[in-house]
Amino acid sequence: KQDEAMSMRSLGMQAMGDGDNEGAIKHFTAGILLDNSKTVLFVKRGTAYLRLKKPNAAIRDCRKALLLNPDSAAAYKTLGKAQKLLGLWDEACHSFEEAQKIDFDEDILDLLKDIKPKATKIREYKLAVERKQKEKEIKERIKRVKKAKKKQEKARKAQDRKSTRLTPVTQ
Repeated sequence: KQDEAMSMRSLGMQAMGDGDNEGAIKHFTAGILLDNSKTVLFVKRGTAYLRLKKPNAAIRDCRKALLLNPDSAAAYKTLGKAQKLLGLWDEACHSFEEAQKIDFDEDILDLLKDIKPKATKIREYKLAVERKQKEKEIKERIKRVKKAKKKQEKARKAQDRKSTRLTPVTQ
């Protein structure tokens, strides 16, 4: 089965080389059906999907490839390109950075230079939103604690009044 799957990979690569991305997807899919443990089949199919401007399908395949091999620079590169196509700057930046850690690539460096400013703005915005949310949670917690203390104090005073009324007067 492995040999058959790899021959499907070869046919898929040939189809991609000829510009037949639909045909390539069929070959890679056939290879995956024969042996779904090959990272390269998912990455190549993801690349073909990306060429057809189907970034969500490409992302799905790249994530599967990364489950099989978390050190696949090719999967990170294709994933980053698909995320970039969808305008997911922060995610694309992260994917490209991971790819660069594994296997440095000048083209990816250029892509990173292009999207990093956008990703940085998004990250800063997310951090600001997170900070405001935490501040809000802290204020609400303080309010709840104050309210609980007031209730406790009220209950204690009521208990004190009750106990002073019930205490018999001794003479």
